Amino acid sequence: MTTGYTFKQTRIMEVGVSITLDQMPYSLVFLSDTQDVEPIAEEFKTGDKYQSFFVETDGEGGYLQVWGMAGIVPYLDKYAKKVR
Repeated sequence: MTTGYTFKQTRIMEVGVSITLDQMPYSLVFLSDTQDVEPIAEEFKTGDKYQSFFVETDGEGGYLQVWGMAGIVPYLDKYAKKVR
């Protein structure tokens, strides 16, 4: 039997999943400055769909997780979508 916690952890690892910000892993860093957001949007081909991102890096310039969010104010009830 799968616990709710295990299901949640498995589910949020899938690209395309949308979750509210209060469900986001604590390891992510919030980015909303244009100079940080534009390169990520170009790399993951999101266009102007997201104005901010939550990211986890591998320490060598790569991304382990990338979540896009519309707008720049991270209210806990807003949604983010996993793009990587």
